[in-house]
Amino acid sequence: MKWWLSLAAVTLLAGCVGEQQKDTEYTYTGFPLGHVSFSEISAQEARISFTGPDPVMKREAEVLPDRYIERIIFKNNAMMRYEFITQGGLDGSESDKEFLQIMMKNESISSKEIYFDGSKVKSGKYFSYITQESNRFLCFIAFGQFGDAMRSGSPRSRGNQDMNYGICYASGVITASNLEAQSLDVLNRAHFDGNLLRPMPNLPH
Repeated sequence: MKWWLSLAAVTLLAGCVGEQQKDTEYTYTGFPLGHVSFSEISAQEARISFTGPDPVMKREAEVLPDRYIERIIFKNNAMMRYEFITQGGLDGSESDKEFLQIMMKNESISSKEIYFDGSKVKSGKYFSYITQESNRFLCFIAFGQFGDAMRSGSPRSRGNQDMNYGICYASGVITASNLEAQSLDVLNRAHFDGNLLRPMPNLPH
């Protein structure tokens, strides 16, 4: 049995202070970005593409005042969230490892009794990732920041784009090594279009 992770807003909501509205996007420091308004898009409109066979089941996107967000549900029920900052960039204060730790505190992971073990974090092509399991579940989570580091004005910035990806299986369905290989294959085939000259999909603001 597969369990796809509700990681869509984990990196945005981490560290927020006070009660948050479910229909509003926030930065991880708690600043409201705007109303959540995802719309389904085609592969031709998407800013995420893949070499080889297309692994995607559904693509959605939203345009906020200072960023474009795209999320994908894959055919194996994994989920990816991509954020492209259109005004400025990412501060870069947190490392990929710290973001992985933040994501694993989310209820979708902690409820599976899977807890962050920093010794298991590995480095990928443009991201860091972790594969961990409990008595009942096995999960793979990845996070990365990349793109134009000069746009943020922060010397710590690693770019103006970020991505997180996650999937969980019930124990015994797949081995940790096979889950890792399956996930890395998809992530290594991904291409993220951060070209400002390319028009954004025609989505409501």
